[in-house]
Amino acid sequence: MANVNTPKGFVPLNNGKCRTTLYKCNTADNIFIGDPVVLTNDGNITVQSDTAGSVYMVGVVLGFVDSNRAGFGSAMEKYPYYKQLTENVFAIVCDDPNQLYLVQEHTPLTGGVTLRLTNVGNSIMHCYKQTSGSTITGISGAELVSDTTAVLAASGLFRIVDILDAVDNTTGNWAKWIVKPNRIQNVPSAVGQIV
Repeated sequence: MANVNTPKGFVPLNNGKCRTTLYKCNTADNIFIGDPVVLTNDGNITVQSDTAGSVYMVGVVLGFVDSNRAGFGSAMEKYPYYKQLTENVFAIVCDDPNQLYLVQEHTPLTGGVTLRLTNVGNSIMHCYKQTSGSTITGISGAELVSDTTAVLAASGLFRIVDILDAVDNTTGNWAKWIVKPNRIQNVPSAVGQIV
């Protein structure tokens, strides 16, 4: 059975029970649930791009509260919700360095091959396209990048833990993988260290 193409960004694997912190969002970005984010110099968060080896992420967005940190206010009465460009809100971010996430593998880029079970333990980048989040569901379209330059020795944002053990999931296009943060801002560790 072929894998189904259903990208959802990074989904926590413990029934939503994970350590979270509120972070103010950068007003210049759309941010979707499941997006990896980075803390900027002004103390806000913005979507983390797939640039290898340059920055650490702070965590993954799970939801949002209004600018008064008071829950869903008049600006957030639509469901599901994603942070639009001009909105001034706070994101609920899972910033636990030990959190496991489920994420879909992107189809291979030029010159690439799909991930194999031998890639478990490797670090890997993710693929983020500004337009890939859904304005209908509010869910991220971020996926793992599978190409010859993506499985790196130490600088990927995530480390591959395992493939999802399910009857409808196998290695190949759109496989679902379990990953863990590898480069995260709240951990005083060496680059590439398993945290």
